Amino acid sequence: LDVIKDRRLMQRFLNEIRKDSGLAIYGEEEVKNALTAGAVESLLISDALEKYRIKAKCKSCGYEINEVREKVDEIKCPTCNIPMEIVEKKDIVEEYAELAENSGAEVEIIGRESEEGEILYKAFGGIAAILRYKWNGG
Repeated sequence: LDVIKDRRLMQRFLNEIRKDSGLAIYGEEEVKNALTAGAVESLLISDALEKYRIKAKCKSCGYEINEVREKVDEIKCPTCNIPMEIVEKKDIVEEYAELAENSGAEVEIIGRESEEGEILYKAFGGIAAILRYKWNGG
């Protein structure tokens, strides 16, 4: 049943992309901006997505980073080349789900067992959205 729902949502997303209707977007920043603006109807997230928003600071020089990473082993300061202190680590799925909840968007976790689920993960980076209305990012 979930696979059928996943497939239906992904087919709708892919149709909007093909039609170039402006009602489908993908990519971390684009989707995050659309969520913040309240433009997202359905947030599509791959169940295989494992990324984290990391905030880290160098204890030596004070250099700071705020970026999305897949692996959070050790982050070295690009200036001092010493390990940085991780100040905050947030699962990106949680971050986007919170944004969706705050804007009234549906959160749909799409499994990779279907061809469409694999397409979401591999071709669209695991994060996509179907929009309520055309949105130009601004």
